[in-house]
Amino acid sequence: MSKKTPLDLPENQAKINDFLIEHAPLINMHVKKLKTQGKIPEGVDEGDLHIAGFHGLMDAMHKYDPNVGANFQTYAGRRISGKMLDHIVEQGAIPKTVMTQAKNIKALKPQG
Repeated sequence: MSKKTPLDLPENQAKINDFLIEHAPLINMHVKKLKTQGKIPEGVDEGDLHIAGFHGLMDAMHKYDPNVGANFQTYAGRRISGKMLDHIVEQGAIPKTVMTQAKNIKALKPQG
C-alpha cells in the first residue's frame, strides 16, 4: 500500500486546483521558449505540448522539495520543458540521439 500524502486528501483538492491554475502560465511560457529555441519541429501539435507540460507541472507539484535547491518556478519549468521534449521524442519528430547530441554540443560551447 502506498503512503498517502497531503496531495491525496480530498479536502485539499480545491487548494491543489488553485495552485495548478496559478502556475499554468508556466506551460505557455515554456512552449514559447521551446519555439524560440527552435526545439519544436513542424508537425508537432501545440495542444499536445500543453498537455505534456501540464503533466510536467503535476509531476513538479508532487516531487518538489522547497528545502532542496531551486524555487518552485525554476524546478517546475525544468519538469515542464522536459515532459514537452520527451513528447517530441516519443512522437518521433526528433530522434533521441539528436537531442542528446545537441545537448552535448551546447554543454561544450563557452559561456559568455
